[in-house]
Amino acid sequence: MRSRRNKFSCLGLILMAALLVSTSAVAGPYTQIQILMPGETEAPGTISGKTGIPWSQTVGEPFTVRIRAVDDQWYLDDTITHALQFASSDASANLPASASFSGGQVEVTAVFNAAGAFTVTADDQTDPTIPDGTSASVTSVLLHGFVFADITQKHRDAGVPFGTTISAVDPGGNVANVFNGTVSLQELTSYGEGRIEPATVTLANGYWTGDVTVFRADETSINRGNVNMYAFLDSDPTKNGTSNPFVVHPGPFARLLLVAPGQDPLPGSAEGVTGTPASQSAAQPFAVDVFATDAWWNPLPSADNVRNTSSDPGASTPVTGTLSNGYASLNLSLGTFGAQTLTVEDMSNGSIQGMTSAPIQVIPAGAHHFEIVPIAGPVTAGEPVAVTIRATDAGGNTIPDFDGNAILAANTGAGSISPESITFASGIWSGEITFRGAGNAVQFTCSDYA
Repeated sequence: MRSRRNKFSCLGLILMAALLVSTSAVAGPYTQIQILMPGETEAPGTISGKTGIPWSQTVGEPFTVRIRAVDDQWYLDDTITHALQFASSDASANLPASASFSGGQVEVTAVFNAAGAFTVTADDQTDPTIPDGTSASVTSVLLHGFVFADITQKHRDAGVPFGTTISAVDPGGNVANVFNGTVSLQELTSYGEGRIEPATVTLANGYWTGDVTVFRADETSINRGNVNMYAFLDSDPTKNGTSNPFVVHPGPFARLLLVAPGQDPLPGSAEGVTGTPASQSAAQPFAVDVFATDAWWNPLPSADNVRNTSSDPGASTPVTGTLSNGYASLNLSLGTFGAQTLTVEDMSNGSIQGMTSAPIQVIPAGAHHFEIVPIAGPVTAGEPVAVTIRATDAGGNTIPDFDGNAILAANTGAGSISPESITFASGIWSGEITFRGAGNAVQFTCSDYA
């Protein structure tokens, strides 16, 4: 009997536990709106229905608000799809005009635009019997800008990381430890903007500490320095800050930079140049610039010999030259239509890295002469023979937009060839020609009307 009672007692406990679990998982009717600010988490079945302390927010910075349709014990009713309207005790706040529950809850983005302590309110537009839900009060702090830790070591090397700390501050210069957000960074030099990595950092509780790397060298003020780090908010660039100045030295000679027409050097950048190579006319000379640089494209002095080659078999390369104070201008031409590249290499030092340009489009230079496709002989006088003639540029490329006229003349006298005038289409004429004069050395010419 004892064992039977124990068995039934255990069964009763199991049934009671099952009943408790089932009861806690079912929400009652929707009676109220719960609003959770960042830092808060729902806690159904508790007095307040939530845990956590709402985080302070930064003026002008967006944050996410969670709204839940709940019963009187704060359990979610996931059947609710009612429409909501929002308001805030910050009259200048940015809030969505309306939103609707989906599965009993919804997230919206809010922005406080004033400093102080504010709440967010949600009103059920579908069921007016539901009381408005109001959030906990949240402190909104005005962000003034950013401050870098003082740079005591004035001399830095391009491409070599060093440590720094960035702080968010309020108008009084106090650390805005409520700020948790992403800040963009730039390197500023006397030549213009440089490159810095990382390009963005995320501040937590008003701080970020880590390594940064700058890539554009600037030695124009060797004692004071002309380089600064600059931090700013993408959403509001007026929130910014600048480090004290320092010097950035270039690294050792490591590579050659090739700059084609249409491009400009951009030291410290990832590619070394800005812009796209301009198209070039076939067989027409143009100049390219060659620079000695460090690994980050900062210019350096050098007197090495350099050579320029091309992917174009019709180019006037190879072309050689000697750097003067790290610079040379090389003249060359390309001869084959389409995309062609140029490559520069150091002939004095094999350890120096060369460079291949971005594709350069080669286009027709205008009609230069006519080329007649060879005619298989012998040809019988008075009988037509198929002939093809191309209008070409100086490099022998067909001119695709040439639709002009030309004159045919044979060395056997006037009237001994037919036709005597032809018209090209897309740079080509194909047709039949009849030679009326006989001989072992019959020739004809094709010329324009000039």
